[in-house]
Amino acid sequence: AGLGHLQTGEKVYFAENEYYTTATTDLDITLTNKYWAFTISTPSSTTYTATATRSGGTSSGQTLTMDQAGTISGNWTYK
Repeated sequence: AGLGHLQTGEKVYFAENEYYTTATTDLDITLTNKYWAFTISTPSSTTYTATATRSGGTSSGQTLTMDQAGTISGNWTYK
C-alpha cells in the first residue's frame, strides 16, 4: 500500500509542478507502515523510482520498487 500511496502522491505533485520530487514530505500523503522504510530517487524530471525496504523481521533488508509507470520489481518474497 505504501508504494501505491507514493505513486499517487507523485502523480499529483507532477501535475502541480511538472517534475517529480525525492522528498516524501513534499507529497500530501501519510506513510504509516511499521516495518517498511520508503525512499524516492529521481533519475530525471520525468521519471522516479520509489523503494520500500523491509526494516524488521526475517525479511529485513528485502526491497520492492515502483517507477512512474507502475512497474514493480525488487527482491521481496511473500511467505
